[in-house]
Amino acid sequence: MDNRYEPDLALLLQYGQIIEGTVELVPGESRQCHYNTARLWNQHKDTLAIITGYALFSEENQQWRQHSWLIRKHPTAEQPRIIETTLACIKYFGVILTDDQAHVFAKRELHL
Repeated sequence: MDNRYEPDLALLLQYGQIIEGTVELVPGESRQCHYNTARLWNQHKDTLAIITGYALFSEENQQWRQHSWLIRKHPTAEQPRIIETTLACIKYFGVILTDDQAHVFAKRELHL
């Protein structure tokens, strides 16, 4: 595994958790999960929350990769909880950002 800059390392170490739920794919730009997540959150701040951390994309290689995705703040029984903008993952580990933290994330990713 190569070393990458992790801007949310302190948050992940303190608050990181396994995130579970059904997944809805809302296609975005390929390999741009952080940007896609920030853009979609910026359009739906009242109903979505950003999660950033790591995801396991494949059981075969067992490699966790930096990743960001969204969850619905108050999903109905019919709605998937997780919103994915690239590929559905096998497992998710991350931290749910507060609205203030999400604003910083979006500003960084959308270059606002």
